[in-house]
Formats: sequence, C-alpha cells, structure tokens
Amino acid sequence: MKPASRKISKPPQRKKSNLEMLEQKLREKGIIQGDNYIVNPPGTEKMSEVMMEFIEPYMEFATTSLTQYKQLVELAIIAWNAAILPKKEREILLNETLKNTTRPANEDMDKEFRAVVMDLIQRKERHFAKNKRLIVSYRASETKDTFHLAIVYRP
Repeated sequence: MKPASRKISKPPQRKKSNLEMLEQKLREKGIIQGDNYIVNPPGTEKMSEVMMEFIEPYMEFATTSLTQYKQLVELAIIAWNAAILPKKEREILLNETLKNTTRPANEDMDKEFRAVVMDLIQRKERHFAKNKRLIVSYRASETKDTFHLAIVYRP
C-alpha cells in the first residue's frame, strides 16, 4: 500500500506595500542601487504625510478618482521640487514640464497650469520652507475608503 502523500501548502504571501513596490520599480530601473536606500530615517517625518498635508487644500478637486488624485500629486511634486530650485532653474523646469506634456498646446491651459503651480510653490515656501527634500518618485493607490501615497526622495 502506498503511503498517503501530504500536500505542503505555502504560507500566504504578504501583499507588498506601496513603498516596497515603488522601491522594487526604482531598483529595476537602476535608480536605487545597493543598500544606500533609507526608509523613514529616525526623527524625520514621513514624506508621504508631508505631501498629504501639502495638497490638503486642493483635495476637493481630486476626490472622485485615483486618476485625479495622481494628477494632483504630480502637479504638487512639480511645484515642490521647483520651489527648492533657484528661480532661474525653476523657470526652466516649468517650461520643460509644459513642453513635455502629452496634451495639445493651449495657451489658456498653460496659464492655468502656471497659476496653480505658482500657488503651490508659494504654499511650499510659506509652510514647508525648511523641508528641502527633493521628490524622486511616487506611487499612489486606492482602497475602498481612501488614497495611499508612497514617496521616494533625496535629502
């Protein structure tokens, strides 16, 4: 008589967090290499929480879809990083961003884009001036009740 075989089941895999998925993506692209990657250094507030506070006054425009939320986050990241740059480099960044968008050129939309970005830059300078972290990448996701954000930055 043949002994009964036992089926060995694998333990359920833990779902990766947004930050882990973002790290994996950046490692695959070669942006992060080796062990020089630090997650939430002690005594430093989480950049995702800082960004949520930064965009909070604009959240009313991004409450219905993940796409809207991502657009708001991307706009906020452009403004955040631009605010860290000297004014001459800031202008170059904004011009390049406008030039590289995939939408058709439209003078009114360009003016609106600049107005919103300038408003965000002023918010960054007024309320987050001491935070000089440059945002490198982000990952946004959605659950039933809320959006989640993971951010990779350079000190």
